[in-house]
Amino acid sequence: YKSYKKDFEHTFNLLEESNLNWTVIKIIHTAPSRKKGEFLTSTDDKIGHFVSNYNIAYFIYYISINNLFINESPVISNK
Repeated sequence: YKSYKKDFEHTFNLLEESNLNWTVIKIIHTAPSRKKGEFLTSTDDKIGHFVSNYNIAYFIYYISINNLFINESPVISNK
């Protein structure tokens, strides 16, 4: 799809209708810095700060070992 919103809605519906456990991580405003800080998560699009590469990696590791955000679509950004 040419529209981000339409693409996201189609993907979300496809995942929601499947029988799989899934997590979709929306990463906004990436930054090449290695800032090691607290990160924020939200299930809506209201977070607007950048997120460092370190925090992206740590977040993915953290949710995978703790089985978090199953059947959810979190947004991550630096705090």
